[in-house]
Amino acid sequence: MKTIKQSVALAILVACTPASSLVFAADKQLQNITAQATGNKTEVQLQFSSPVQLPQGFLMENPSRLVFDFPATDVAPNTRSKAVNLGNVQTIDAANNQGKARVVVHLNGLVNHTLESRGNTVVMLFDNNGKQQTTPNVQRSGKASADNFAPHPNRPPWRRKILRLYPQP
Repeated sequence: MKTIKQSVALAILVACTPASSLVFAADKQLQNITAQATGNKTEVQLQFSSPVQLPQGFLMENPSRLVFDFPATDVAPNTRSKAVNLGNVQTIDAANNQGKARVVVHLNGLVNHTLESRGNTVVMLFDNNGKQQTTPNVQRSGKASADNFAPHPNRPPWRRKILRLYPQP
């Protein structure tokens, strides 16, 4: 009797596994990361399987990084890391993180950048002017709201980093 119960439980588990994987599957995938120098800017293109909404990003300092989360998106295995070494952009890392794709852009310092959507591609443009700013000028195109990366002047630096990671309403 015990063997029959175990066999039935195993059969139910096996039958439910494919259905559950379909429920949690992401509908978009980051398929390719490319970068090129264009004039005094570095252009990074993130190519997806279907159009994505521009994400809310946040800035991390020391070392300088921009982090973007794309909801309901997977990362293809061949796009996990890309060495760029153009202008102020060093590398780009991508990983699956709790049902979203997290893209981290490692920078030489804080730089002005823009983020826009072109069909299935998200294009990031970074200034290569060589001067590093304390507060970057961020411009966005698309439907996402503007990010404000300017640090609060009355907070100590360690508190600013925590608030960027865990924003308060």
